[in-house]
Amino acid sequence: MVYRDLILLPLVCIVCSGLVRQSEEVSAPNEIVSKLFKLIQDDQKNNLISSNRQPPFYRQPGLYSSYTKNNFHGKPSSAVGRTAGVFDNNLFTTNFINTILMEAYQRGRAPLPSPEQLRMSLDLIPLFMDKNRPYENSVAAFWPLFYDEKAMFWQSHTANHLAMLDLLKTYHKLPLYQVLSFLGYSDIADFIKYFDNKSEIIRTIVLIPMDTDCTLINIALGSVLLQEKANFPLAWEQWKGYNTNLTSAFDAVKDYSYRPFSGDQDSGSIDPRTYFVFRHFLDDAKAAGKDVALPTTWTQSQRELSWQRDKGMAMFRNVNNVCLGVTANTVYGITSSILSGLVNVSVLEDPLLAQIYHNSSALLLHSVANNMTGRPDLALVYYPSRVQFEWFISRSLAKLEDAAQKGPLPSPLLEFAYRSLKAALRVHVTQRLLEKAQEDAQNTVFFEEFLGMGDFSASGAAKKTGEDRIFSTAMALSVLINSWTKFDVTKQVLKWVTDTPRNVKMTASRAALWLTHNTFGGKYKPGGAFFSSSYKWQRTWLNYYPGNSYQFYNGSKIDDWNSQEPSSSTSFFMEGYVSPDSYAAMLNQTWFGRTTPRDFHGYNVDKEYYFSYWESEPMTYAITMLGLAMYRNIDE
Repeated sequence: MVYRDLILLPLVCIVCSGLVRQSEEVSAPNEIVSKLFKLIQDDQKNNLISSNRQPPFYRQPGLYSSYTKNNFHGKPSSAVGRTAGVFDNNLFTTNFINTILMEAYQRGRAPLPSPEQLRMSLDLIPLFMDKNRPYENSVAAFWPLFYDEKAMFWQSHTANHLAMLDLLKTYHKLPLYQVLSFLGYSDIADFIKYFDNKSEIIRTIVLIPMDTDCTLINIALGSVLLQEKANFPLAWEQWKGYNTNLTSAFDAVKDYSYRPFSGDQDSGSIDPRTYFVFRHFLDDAKAAGKDVALPTTWTQSQRELSWQRDKGMAMFRNVNNVCLGVTANTVYGITSSILSGLVNVSVLEDPLLAQIYHNSSALLLHSVANNMTGRPDLALVYYPSRVQFEWFISRSLAKLEDAAQKGPLPSPLLEFAYRSLKAALRVHVTQRLLEKAQEDAQNTVFFEEFLGMGDFSASGAAKKTGEDRIFSTAMALSVLINSWTKFDVTKQVLKWVTDTPRNVKMTASRAALWLTHNTFGGKYKPGGAFFSSSYKWQRTWLNYYPGNSYQFYNGSKIDDWNSQEPSSSTSFFMEGYVSPDSYAAMLNQTWFGRTTPRDFHGYNVDKEYYFSYWESEPMTYAITMLGLAMYRNIDE
């Protein structure tokens, strides 16, 4: 697969070169980059000022803003629901922004964050580390941990969201539902009523374990801080002091990996949605006689679930999954930590970690080459933005490309990842982005995904607000630059690699020009769904996909599936490997009364509004600053 796609590279270059349309060259003005940087700084400062608020409005000092929202869409009385959100105190967003700020300085000569800016956020790291393990570790959580004295256990949850559920109970005593319905906001009223009725179930959903994503994003942050320790000696020492056992992070990746051919129920079991969307990758491995090991989302096994759930910690629906976004971030965390010197390349001498890294790189290429089996909603179960996922991959390629300029990569596994990701990005991702680029009247190009793309005016006419247009265009610009440039260490500039298609250069130029015209033009919001819940509508419900094991979370088997409706106390999953013929037969069956949904028609097709996503203005500003800073740093 890798070699086939590498052969396609020159063909793509030839084709793309013939698709050029002239456009003015652009150099992102320094003042735009500086203004974006100040907005990011101001956001952190504003949260510090507002930190005296109580849940559900509490803001943890040191964090950058992110809000949980819901994808209301359609008529104006529904679409207005996207303006409401709950402030979310997660370190995930802040760690991402810090890493982007450092990368923008390294590759784009953007302003450096201040030591205080870093110190405030780094101070929070201990609040998000797993405190239930009897040793120092770097296994991280999405939300902070709180000690439950009754359970004698540390729980990771979101105080603001739990307080909001309590607030809804208070509203239940008021005629809120009737008033909203009377005013024409029946969709929002139904939404509030739904959450009120499901509040006890939702309380269990937000009590989540630590996860691989946050763990490896923290490792990636440490890698870039090590590289910049001359500029930030205190920040580096601070991060290092909070992460004294890096081995624990890689052990977690191994211990909770998905190994469908292992013969072990714990490591061989997975969310039915994961099996559905990656089954062809497993079929290829089985046919070739190869083993498979992939990183999962949650650092919790079924054995641990059986006793941790009662203490307030459980995977969603009591089963683990594989998300391509998490896979890409795992590859980036391992790659950046090795190439920065944070860990020695000898970590890849561990057979299982080596296999995970190799299989993850192969899965990323396989998935983009095969359009994610037509189900990006299942392949990217937590990352609805496809271009953001492509940016995740491009970050690893940029690191590997820069390292390859200095000499041979220090491991054949890194070389395999380099070849795989280069083929994924320069063939398949580039082709997709060139096809998705949209022209405007100013001869610039932009990209967009789904926020504000499913609305209607009061008269019923289609209305596009382009709420994720800035976010998506900035991501696409960064993907193209990361995919097709190399860093000149001597001159501290980026250069297009030899034979970069002219259309790639022109698309990057026109996207950068669109961003300079529109980032502060007032027409578009700095929105973007950079994260989401795994449940987006009925077609993403895991119980509607083929599985072969059904049990209670404590491990007790359920023999008569008709006797027990799926619930927060049950676990339905696919165990081991199923042959293509057997799986095809399973697809023709019904699962808990429903046929398996086969197709994806977009995130705005369904009329359900219970699709939670995370949005962050400083995240949008950061990725926009990164793209523009890198673009202006390209030396033709």
